[in-house]
Amino acid sequence: MGCGSSTDAPQASQIASNVNVIIVKKKAVEEEYDIKGDEVLGEGTFATVANCTLKTTGEERAVKIIHKSRVNDVDDFRNELRIMRVLDHPHLMACYEVFETKTQLKFILEKLDGGSLLKRLPYSELNAQQVIIQICKGLAYLHDQKIMHRDLKCENIMFVKDDLSDFTIKLIDFGLSKKFKRGSTLHDFVGTPYTLAPEVMLEDYNEKADMWSLGVITYIMLTNRRPFPALDDSLYDQIDSCEYDIDGPWNSLKLSDNSKEFVKSLLTRDPKARPSAHDALKMPFLTTKHLERTNTNFDSLYSDMVAFSKYSELKKVGLMILAHQSKGLESMKNLRDAFEEIDKESTGVLSVQDFIGILEEHCTEESRDTMREVIADVYKQIDVNKANAISYTEFLASTLASYTALQENQLTQVFENLDRSGTGYITQADLSTVLGKQFSRKEIIKIVSQVDKNGDGKVDYSEFMALFREHIEEAGICQKVSSPNIKKEGIRESRASLFRES
Repeated sequence: MGCGSSTDAPQASQIASNVNVIIVKKKAVEEEYDIKGDEVLGEGTFATVANCTLKTTGEERAVKIIHKSRVNDVDDFRNELRIMRVLDHPHLMACYEVFETKTQLKFILEKLDGGSLLKRLPYSELNAQQVIIQICKGLAYLHDQKIMHRDLKCENIMFVKDDLSDFTIKLIDFGLSKKFKRGSTLHDFVGTPYTLAPEVMLEDYNEKADMWSLGVITYIMLTNRRPFPALDDSLYDQIDSCEYDIDGPWNSLKLSDNSKEFVKSLLTRDPKARPSAHDALKMPFLTTKHLERTNTNFDSLYSDMVAFSKYSELKKVGLMILAHQSKGLESMKNLRDAFEEIDKESTGVLSVQDFIGILEEHCTEESRDTMREVIADVYKQIDVNKANAISYTEFLASTLASYTALQENQLTQVFENLDRSGTGYITQADLSTVLGKQFSRKEIIKIVSQVDKNGDGKVDYSEFMALFREHIEEAGICQKVSSPNIKKEGIRESRASLFRES
């Protein structure tokens, strides 16, 4: 039997994204996506998840369809949107956009093809370690953002690819997630019974309840059985007593002492004695790594960042939106791996020190000397959110152009995302909505004026596309592309002008 202990580590500072990359569209999703109703990925009382395809690019995504008539309070699902708007991490599922009509709310989500953790049971310690490190990184980021998941279970951890050699995972389903105040507790009874922490049943808990759930998940992954196996109401008594068999399965399966101590520390009755996600990442079970290093060319990465730092502010914001929309693409894998290699403290954001450390480690002597002179300014220019830290999306945006060809239909989507008022132009009001309170009216006016060549106080389609002309030409695709979503006269006229100039 076991109930171990650990000490708490200081919490990392909160870094939230300010650029509003997720747009809510008041129209039918079918205008932009083909919904594959016969390819249902999951179905519950209130919602259905199905495959869908973006018409303009053919990219496959998932759609979560919430039927308003089946729910008591649609605001519960709007809370999920509020949570997902601030999440920006390699191991948290992305939400791209939302469509709302009178009867339905539809979330367009990253498509994850590999199934849940349950699909690959049981796991070797090495493979379990690979997965648990990613879970801990996702939880560390959530908890730094003062967000509890509150329904962490095997079914809510999905493999990205249907490839048994690829163990990349993402946490999903933030419907029960909730913001919390450091030092305070939550008091509502929510979650799935088999991963409930004892204090949740007492309706007085903090983010350490997620760590208990991770302990249950780790136990299941390594033993292919639940630590608290009851299938009736006696389950709650088993959890409350914190009595489970750890010696039997560990001895029979010849599992390591490090993995045993890891599970015991998490399945500890006293939340204060449980490790935080950051603490868990430092425990021997997870620090005995056998993970491959990335093949990232950091000299090239640094050059991309220097180029990005010199772009206009609107181009940077446009690339951030494109980066967010591209998170689920296979072409982003190398960048995701590079981000995690730089993020040595697993905060989910990058500091100046992170950059200096990794670039000095990997770059040539010549570029290293140059880097020291300009890194602080480059860092400041990449930090579009003004959060004194570089987010995952900012990092992707600053390096995106070297890893994927920018196509006009993708940039048209970005333009429409920025055109929040639906006028066919990007106005100062639109940018205020996208950029948030971090940018003053004076700064917004300056951003528009940098691009507004005809002086009408707004950005039309041709002015926006001109920002990306060099990237489109490099890709060899500077040609007129039909788009069924372009219906506004302002955009159509600008498109015609753009290609006459070409």
